[in-house]
Amino acid sequence: MDRRFVDRQPVYLQLREILRAQIESGEYPPGAKLPSENELAALYKIGRLTIRSSLSALALEGLVRSVQGKGVFVLGPKIPRDMETLGGFKQTMTAQNRRASTRILERSLRPAGPYYARLFGMDAKEGLFYVRRLLRADDEPVSLEEVFVRQAAVPKFSEFDPGVFSIYEIYDMLHVTVTEAVQRLDLAVPDVSQARLLGTQPGQAVLHFRCLSSNEAGEVLEYASTYTRSDMCSYSIHFEKRGCNGI
Repeated sequence: MDRRFVDRQPVYLQLREILRAQIESGEYPPGAKLPSENELAALYKIGRLTIRSSLSALALEGLVRSVQGKGVFVLGPKIPRDMETLGGFKQTMTAQNRRASTRILERSLRPAGPYYARLFGMDAKEGLFYVRRLLRADDEPVSLEEVFVRQAAVPKFSEFDPGVFSIYEIYDMLHVTVTEAVQRLDLAVPDVSQARLLGTQPGQAVLHFRCLSSNEAGEVLEYASTYTRSDMCSYSIHFEKRGCNGI
C-alpha cells in the first residue's frame, strides 16, 4: 500500500480525497479521463474494489461520471440555480456565462382532460398549450421539461417559438405576470428514452421538479414537470430567521 495512506481512515476515503484534490487543482480538468482502475491500483498499490468505492463516492458527489466501456471522466462545475427566484433557464444560463440552447421535442394545443383540469381548476374541455423540450448548456443536456400553459390566460402563447424564447421571456413580451409559484422536488429515475435524451445512465436518479405557477388573478397559469441532471446543477434556498422566539 502507498505510504500516503494512514491507518486511521478508510483507504477508499483517503483515495477519494487525493483524486478530489487532483481534480480541483486542474491536474484532471473537466472532460479529462481518469486513469483506469488497473492503473490506479498499480499506482497506489491497493485493490480494485477500493478504487471502485472511491470512484463511486466521487460520482455520487457529481465530480466524475462513469461511462461503461469508456472509463471515468471529470465533470465540469455545476450550474448554480436559486430556487427562490422566478426565472427561465435561458436567463439563468446567461447569468452564469453559459450558452443556453433548446430543442423542441413536441408542441401542441390539447384539452386539459380530467387530471390537469383538477390541477388548474378549470374545465376538462378547456385548452392547454403543451411544450416538451430539452434544455442544454454549452450543448450538454441539462433538463428535460414538460410545460402546460393555460390557453385562456395566455391566448397568444402559440405565436412565439419556445425554442427561441424562454417561457418567462414569452410571458414578459405578452405582459403576463407570474406572482407565485409552488415547487416540489423529488428524486426520480427517468425511463430509457428520457435517460437517452438527458445523456444519463439507465437507472441513474435525477432531480424531478414539479411547479405550479399562478398569475395576479390567482389563476393557475402554468404547470411544469422537469427532470434535471443532478451532476450538472446545484440548487440553493435562503432561509432567514425572523424574530427571537425560535419559531
